Amino acid sequence: MKLEDEIKTQKFYSQSHKAFLNILFTAGALRARVSAILKPHGISHEQYNVLRILRGQKQQPICMTEICSRMLDKNSNVTRIMEKLTQKNLAAKSKSQFDQREVVAEISNTGLELLAKIDIEFEQYQLNNISLSEKEAEQLNALLEKVRDFK
Repeated sequence: MKLEDEIKTQKFYSQSHKAFLNILFTAGALRARVSAILKPHGISHEQYNVLRILRGQKQQPICMTEICSRMLDKNSNVTRIMEKLTQKNLAAKSKSQFDQREVVAEISNTGLELLAKIDIEFEQYQLNNISLSEKEAEQLNALLEKVRDFK
């Protein structure tokens, strides 16, 4: 559906303004779809993001600072998120064996099992496929990276 129909307006200052609003609107729609999958599992987008980062470590501990640098939402409170994941037995924290001042985290087997279930649900709802050809997805990625490269 066209943005004009979704937000019930025909007026935009420019095509760039429309594109900006379109990105925000689309991000919200995608976030709502992801929420529908995550909510029954009792985890937030940010917790899901941290679990995916931890899974990518292949059972190797990662420091909290590094997790923070990889987050999709840079304003996330990784310490608080890790506390919740630890309480849910989805991840574990410990002191680094190299620097006792540093806290590192790992995903638990329960966390891995949860991500496996969520991966299946993403496939069922085709959230990994946003109805674009590979070429279109490549073009979109390049354009979105260009949008983020503002100074």
